[in-house]
Amino acid sequence: MTLPNIFCREDTKESKSSKEKILLKDISGEAREGEILAILGPSGSGKTTLIDALANRISNGSLKGCVTMNGESLESGVLKVISAYVMQDDLLFPMLTVEETLMFSAEFRLPRSISKSKKMARVQAVIDELGLRNAANTLIGDEGHRGISGGERRRVSIGVDIIHDPIVLFLDEPTSGLDSSCAFMVVKVLQRIARNGRIVIIVHYSSSLGVSLKQAIISSGKLVDSDVIDIAQTSTISKFANPFWVEFTVLLKRSLTNSKRKPKVLMLQICGIVLVGFSLASVYWQQLDKTGGGIQLRIGFFIFIVTSIFFGPADVLALLLQERYIFMRETAYNSYRSSSYVLYHSILVIPSLFIFSIIAASLTFWPVGLHGGFPRFLFHFLVIFASFWSANSVVSFASGLVSQVMLGYIGVSLLFSGFFIPRNSIPSYWLWFHYISAVKYPYQAILLNEFDKPNMCLAEGVAPNNSCLVTGLDILRQQDATDLSKWSCLWITLGMGVRILLYIFLLFGSRNKRK
Repeated sequence: MTLPNIFCREDTKESKSSKEKILLKDISGEAREGEILAILGPSGSGKTTLIDALANRISNGSLKGCVTMNGESLESGVLKVISAYVMQDDLLFPMLTVEETLMFSAEFRLPRSISKSKKMARVQAVIDELGLRNAANTLIGDEGHRGISGGERRRVSIGVDIIHDPIVLFLDEPTSGLDSSCAFMVVKVLQRIARNGRIVIIVHYSSSLGVSLKQAIISSGKLVDSDVIDIAQTSTISKFANPFWVEFTVLLKRSLTNSKRKPKVLMLQICGIVLVGFSLASVYWQQLDKTGGGIQLRIGFFIFIVTSIFFGPADVLALLLQERYIFMRETAYNSYRSSSYVLYHSILVIPSLFIFSIIAASLTFWPVGLHGGFPRFLFHFLVIFASFWSANSVVSFASGLVSQVMLGYIGVSLLFSGFFIPRNSIPSYWLWFHYISAVKYPYQAILLNEFDKPNMCLAEGVAPNNSCLVTGLDILRQQDATDLSKWSCLWITLGMGVRILLYIFLLFGSRNKRK
C-alpha cells in the first residue's frame, strides 16, 4: 500500500476573512502486508488526520493526493470493503456477549451465501485470534453491569471490524486509556493479525509499545522520519454484503437480544406512565362535569395528556444516542443501509408503544368520565398510540442532533397547538408552525372525539326557546378545531411518526467524515 504525497487542508475563518490552514503536506510512504506501520508523533502533529485521509474519512474537497495498492489507485467504494477502521471509543451493545457481538457483526459483513455454520466458524477463529476464548460468553457490560475488562473490550472492537477479513486495518490509538499490560496484549494481537497477511496501520503518541514496529514519525503535518509492499486490486464488489431484508432481520434480532436483558428500562417506563395516569385520574376524578369550569378543566386535561406523551420519551434519549454512535461506526464501512436501520427502529418500538397506549388510554378515559362508550374509547386509544408513535419519531430524530432541539420543538409545538393561542389569533408569519405542530393534531383529535356529538348540550339550563346554551360544536369552534375531521387528525399524527426526516438525516447528515 503506497501513500504518495498526501496533502490536506481546511478553511478557517478569522474575523471577516477566510484563511486556508494546511494540516498535512507532502506525506508519503509504504505499508506492507504482515507488518504494523505505527504513525507516531506528539499531540496535534496530524497523526489522526493522516490516518483519516488514508481511510477516506476526509471529504474530497479538503484532500489532495491518492492512495494506491500495487500501483493502482484505490476507489472509495473498494477501500470500504477491503479495509476496516477501529475508533478510539469502544462502541458496543452492553448486554450482548462477546460471541454474540461478533456473530451479529458477521451477519452484517459476511454475504448471505455463506452458511451460518461457516459464519460461526469465522467468529470462533476471530475469538481465538484475539485471545478472547475465556471471555467468549461474558457480557460486554457497562457502568451498571459487570462485564469484560477494558483491554478485552478493545479487542472485541477490533474483532467487530476484522470479522470480514479486511486486507487493511486502520486503528486510531488502539492502546489509549489502557494500562501497560492491556496495551501490550492489544499490540501483540495486532502483530498476530498482521502476520495473517493484513496491512495494519496504527496511530500512537509514542514509541513505548514494548514491541518492534515499523514507524513513521509525523510532526506539524509533515513526515519527519520513516522506516523503509503487493496485493491484487479487488474486483468489482457489492456495496453491501447482504440484501435489505437480511440487514433488517439482523438489526431487529440484535436489538431484541440486547433489550431483553435490560427489562428494568421497560418496567421503569411503564411505572412512569402508570404514575402519571393515576395522578391525572385522581386529580380529575368526577371533576369534568358540564359546567363552565368543568368544560375548561376537560380541555386542560386533554392538552396535558398530549403534552406528557411528547415530553415523556426524553428520558430514553441517552440510550438512543448510544445506539446512534454505533450506527455511525457500522455504516461508515457499509455494514448495512440507513433504510434498513430506520425500518427496524420503527418496527421495534410498536409492541412497547402498544402497551404504553393501552395503560394510558385506560387511565385517562374511564376514570375521569369521558363520553362515548367503547367506540370512542377505542379512538382515544388510537390517538394515544399515534401520539406515542409521533413522539418517538421526534426523539429518534433529535438523537441525531441535540436534546435541546427536541425540547425546543415540542415547546413551540405546544405554544402553537391552538390551546394557548387560537389559530385565528396566531400572527400570519407564524401560522405555518401551527400546521406542523406535533401537538396540534392529537390534541384536536381528542377534542373532536369528546365534543363532536350530535345534540350534545354542555349547559346546565336551556334558553327560553328550549335551545341549548352551549353545544359541543360551540366548544370546537372556540378552540378552532373544526377544520379537520378526527380521523384526518389521527392519520396526520401517524404520518408524523413516519421517520422520513430521520432517514434523510442518517443518509446525508451522519456521514462519518471530517470536513
